[in-house]
Amino acid sequence: MTTTVFFPAGAPNQSASGTLQSVNDAVQLATDSLGSVDFALAGTPVGATVAFEGTSDGTTWYAMKAYPKVPGSAGSTTANAAGSYNVTVGGAAKVRARLTAITSGSFTCVANGTAGAGHVGVKNGAAADLQTTPVPASITPTDRSGSITTGGTAQALMAANANRRGWSIQNNSSGDLWLNEIGGTAVIGQPSLQLPAGALYESPASYCSPSAISIIGATTGQTFTAREA
Repeated sequence: MTTTVFFPAGAPNQSASGTLQSVNDAVQLATDSLGSVDFALAGTPVGATVAFEGTSDGTTWYAMKAYPKVPGSAGSTTANAAGSYNVTVGGAAKVRARLTAITSGSFTCVANGTAGAGHVGVKNGAAADLQTTPVPASITPTDRSGSITTGGTAQALMAANANRRGWSIQNNSSGDLWLNEIGGTAVIGQPSLQLPAGALYESPASYCSPSAISIIGATTGQTFTAREA
């Protein structure tokens, strides 16, 4: 069973509905004047898969990514459970929700199209389709303070940390300290970063290395105060 509803150009909303019970049953909309279509699936069928598809010429259908109407959810070209799914229809002449597999039961499907786009896509989008990961408003830093164990020999300041968001160090001694923040072994001189006596270094807002950080000083016992967040 396939249901198609055509509306005149300029209509603010378009809708269609039907039952998805057998393979290739579909509910589809012509997308003239539409920016996006919501497909609302209801029911608890067993082994059901619904594919979201579009066509530019009315003959050849291609997969389209639909976004669950749940904040933070990534898009998918198929759905296996009840819910509302939004498809941005730019360029398509028609879109549809088509049943591609089922063991028993059925979905009822209501399609509602509006002029507004429900999701702004990015070409070749990935990484959960650019859904953001919330960052805590505040982070408790870890104390990495210490002293030079053996003068002239590099030692670990901070282990590699893929979740590191920032770090800082202040030289409390009367001699220079040297840092390597890109995963190599610190040396006295280039390419290490020089931290003169009393100086404070803070990782820049635009860049924070996740690599292991190494430190070296010429004299045993040189102290430093360090923080990692």
